[in-house]
Amino acid sequence: MMCPVYNTSLLKRVLDYYEQRLSKAVEMSIPQASDHPHYPVYREMVLRVETLRTGILYADALVAFMKDDDLFVYIVRYVNSLFQKTSEEETQDEVMKALESCSTQENCVWKDLLDAMDRFTGQYDYTQVPLFYVDIIHYVVCALRLFLVVREAVYNVDRGKLEAYLQQ
Repeated sequence: MMCPVYNTSLLKRVLDYYEQRLSKAVEMSIPQASDHPHYPVYREMVLRVETLRTGILYADALVAFMKDDDLFVYIVRYVNSLFQKTSEEETQDEVMKALESCSTQENCVWKDLLDAMDRFTGQYDYTQVPLFYVDIIHYVVCALRLFLVVREAVYNVDRGKLEAYLQQ
């Protein structure tokens, strides 16, 4: 079964979900109280919002690099950057363990990312630039979906609700 083709509209819906939650946190004055019990959740949501905003801008900017010989280098660097530690409080080992735990064939988000990567075989027709653009955006969106799943494994802030947003 072929996975659906994702684009930035999915990321925008997830971003909206997190921005609504951040607004509630601001209304509760959580950003001003680092000793508040929900402050770590707030910080994690800020990270996710910033990453999603950057990811959407990144995906939108890729069109300008479609003919660049280093396009895949840029994409690989960006995707790799998603799975780095994000604060002094966490270790790279934690992030890698979370990534490893999510990297199973049973995980549909991991499987979608692998399917997106598998599109770029030796037989891929890179001269079909519009389709190529759609496929690289799909790959970037799949990587961001996995980022969210890994972040949820590192720091559970969604209490089981994230998966529904990632499948829409």
